[in-house]
Amino acid sequence: MNKTTLDSDNRIIIKRSFVGYFVVLVILSALLACNLSGSGQEQATQTPTVVADADQSAQGCGDGVCSSPENADNCPADCAAVETVAQEAQEAKVKMTQEVNVRFGPSLNCPIIGVYPKDTEVLALAKSLDGLWWQVPFGADVGWLSAAYTTPVTDISQVPELPGPQCAAPAATPEPPTETPIPPTFTPAPVCGNGVVETGEECDGSGTCSGIMSCNASCECDLPIIVTMKPITLLPPLSVCGNGVVEAGEECDGAGTCGGLMICNSSCECRLPIIVTMKPISP
Repeated sequence: MNKTTLDSDNRIIIKRSFVGYFVVLVILSALLACNLSGSGQEQATQTPTVVADADQSAQGCGDGVCSSPENADNCPADCAAVETVAQEAQEAKVKMTQEVNVRFGPSLNCPIIGVYPKDTEVLALAKSLDGLWWQVPFGADVGWLSAAYTTPVTDISQVPELPGPQCAAPAATPEPPTETPIPPTFTPAPVCGNGVVETGEECDGSGTCSGIMSCNASCECDLPIIVTMKPITLLPPLSVCGNGVVEAGEECDGAGTCGGLMICNSSCECRLPIIVTMKPISP
């Protein structure tokens, strides 16, 4: 323990207790002895494990070659770029040269599940065995698209091959059976007027129509045409003036055929004569 007192000049005087230092030394000695004893027993029962020193693992770090036991953690100068290239090689990408259908499998027989627009870049997860199709992610699933409409964005030489699902070809539409043509049956044209009612004729000759109907020249049954005849009234002949015969429509015809003083004019009409009185002319 430390005791602090003041002298006549007010200076601090510290008196050390040698008993306290001795107790501390005893305790430290006991603890050190226990640690040494436990360490010896542990080495006797356990197999020693060799731990590589970080400095030893990076003895070649900086030479530009990422060799074991170097990695991106203990030697980023050599290994960080190598791991980036390796990661990019695993992420092969292709780009659409036009709008491309995404199908269920690597075949035109497989149904379309979606479309990728032109210039879309996607990961090429695998390629078909014939190398004509890429397996690509599509939503939460995967699909296949034709490699003919894509162009590589990164190295695609390490993309693995997969057979892909097979799709059956659609059933062919059966063609309708070919009908065998039936040759037409020859039927001779009917002859009207031979007295035989043939196909296409209603009658042929008298008595072949029912009732009062009669058979016409086209072998068709028609009602008879009834003509009502009326007597003709004859008009009197036209009179001829000047023939000396008083005829219908004439009053006279020639001299002496008018009565009294009347005379017959040129129209066979009776008229009074015109009397002209002549007076002598005075000189």
